[in-house]
Parts: sequence; C-alpha cells; structure tokens
Amino acid sequence: MLIRNFRRVPSIGPRTNQRLEAMDQTINLNCSLMVRRISSVNHHDRDLSVGFIGLGAMGKEMASNLLTKLEPSPKSFIIYDTFQKSLTNFMDKHHSIINSKKTKIVTATSPAAVARLSSRIITMLPTSKEVEEVYLNPEIGIISGTIGLMNDKGPSSSTICIDSTTHDLNSAISVSKQLKLYDVDILDAPVSGGVVGARNGTLTFMCGGDRSIYERSLDILDSMGKRSIYCGQAGTGLAAKISNNLLLAISMIGTAEAMILGQRLGLKPDLLSDIINSSTGRCWSSEFNNPAPGSTSVTTSKPPSDRNYEPGFASRLMSKDLKLAINSAKSVSSSSDLPLLKISSEMYEKIASDLELGNKDFSVVYDWLNSKKK
Repeated sequence: MLIRNFRRVPSIGPRTNQRLEAMDQTINLNCSLMVRRISSVNHHDRDLSVGFIGLGAMGKEMASNLLTKLEPSPKSFIIYDTFQKSLTNFMDKHHSIINSKKTKIVTATSPAAVARLSSRIITMLPTSKEVEEVYLNPEIGIISGTIGLMNDKGPSSSTICIDSTTHDLNSAISVSKQLKLYDVDILDAPVSGGVVGARNGTLTFMCGGDRSIYERSLDILDSMGKRSIYCGQAGTGLAAKISNNLLLAISMIGTAEAMILGQRLGLKPDLLSDIINSSTGRCWSSEFNNPAPGSTSVTTSKPPSDRNYEPGFASRLMSKDLKLAINSAKSVSSSSDLPLLKISSEMYEKIASDLELGNKDFSVVYDWLNSKKK
C-alpha cells in the first residue's frame, strides 16, 4: 500500500512549521500500525456514523442538536474531548437516547479513534494549535486514523470534516492541504450566533472548501444552524468570520462612545437608544446588545449591559479574533492600511488583559471607556 509523505506547506509561520515538522518525523513510523487497526473497521457502520470533537461551551450545544436533529439518525455518534468531565456530562445529558438505543453514543480515546469509527467529523476547538494537533498529530490525530482507508473503494472510504473553530486563516489553509494528501476533505465553517445560537440551533455557518463537500454536508449544518453560506475555496469561511467580527468590534466601540457622549450631554440612555435605533446610526450593537446600562425598557431578554456584562461573547474572544484579523491583514497588505482594525485590536487587548473585564461580554468596552482602567 502506498503511504504518501507528510509534506510541508509553506507560509504558516515558524511556530506552526516547527510543530508540523515534529509530526513529519514520526508519522511514517506509525503508518503500519494504523493500517493494521483500520483493517478491522466496519466500513458500513463507519459510513453511517458521525463524530464530534470538542465539547466546550459551544461544542456541547452543537453536538446536542446534531445528535437529536440529524435525519436519518446516525448509527453511532462518536464523541471526543480532552476533558473526561465534558464527555461524562454529555453522556448524562443524553441518557434517554442511550437507553432508547436509537443511536449508540461512543466516547473515543483520541481523534484518530473518531476518524476510524465515523466518516463525517465536526470539530469545535479553541485555537490553531488544537486544530493542528487534532487533525495532523501522526499518532493520535485524524490523519493517522484515516491511513489505510485511502486505497479502499466506495463512499465508506471517504472522510469529510467540518471545522467550526475560529482560528488562523493561513493555518486553516495549510491543514486543508495536508489533509487532501490523505483523501480527507475539510470545510472551514466558523459560526455566528454564540452560545445561545448554538443551544437554540440558530447558528449561521460561513463555509470555505470544495462546493461538492459543502453540499454533502448540508444535512449536518442544517441540524446545528438556521443558515449556511458557501463562501468559496478553503479559508474563505474564516475570512468572512474574521471580517464580520472586525465590523462588530468597530460598531460596538462606536455605539459605546455615542452612548457615553449623549449621556454626558444630558440625554437618558433609553431615550438616546430609541433615537439611534430609529435613525441612521442603528446597528446590531445598538439594537440588540446596547452597551449602556438602562438603554432598553424591555423587561425580557435584557442585554449583557443590564446583567453586569455577563457574556454573550467574551472580550478576550473578541481580542483573539481581532488578532486573527491583524495577522490575516498582514498576509495581504498591512494592518496600517486598516487603522480602525489596529485601534480596536489594541483596545480589546487592553480589556482582555484585565482579569475581570476579559471574561465579561465585549460590550463592556462601554464600562472600560467610562472608567479609569484605560
């Protein structure tokens, strides 16, 4: 059987290259072992099974919707997380499904095990480092779990991955190219909607990759969200997400400054909010997540500003996304060409460095601007 070399893909940064070079040195040593393991896989069961890796705040909600809404129901639902408690909590939450035996829920010992047992895999991870480990680690990664399937015939030999991590654009493109060498297809499919959207199944997916793979993944995406958008080739889903969050940060800062100025000039926050939302200044931040406390008279669905800035979308995560935008901008031009990107990134980096504010909703920029913490 032909095992292709784990080749280097350029332009992903020295640290990423160092991690991947270390993987290069060991992958061929594990090939024969992986092939022997794959030989015992029931390919029919694999083709009817779905895997999910990463059961954090977002992932556990997405996985729950996928498990309960996907039609036809998967034969097996394979889950993996580095924290055993996350696996236990997920199993406990879905004990009724386990007892009904409609779908068998299996806890895997590694991403490789998930790949050996399921032909379609969704991942929701923190950063590029975890994405590279989960997909490319030569011993426990998805790539090692698929060795031995490449020369098989039929749909059960294919593997489709959907990565909803918001992470470095160049790293995502590199991972996609590496996986392609092993007949593994991947969509970058970051989401908009936050934890609430993940729980309610109302996420929007922004997808980059082969269109045919996107179309074959629509049933999975529809089980977790209300809308999916095909953006183009690998990396374009992340490009859309990063660009959107840049605008979100800028509009939130602008809304915060407008609310501060108006109140200092004698306007009440609820009156000013009503005027803005009936005028040309209206935006998502002003209408649904107004950063000024007391800006809405609605008694239900209070924004984070009326709940001591309980997140929503934490400021440290906004800071992370803006840093991704800075890195992406450098790869095509210069971040100095985008002054508001630079300014907003610096502001949220300072907010994120505050242990208290960093974990609060990103609308806390209002409180930060109004305080002496700057």
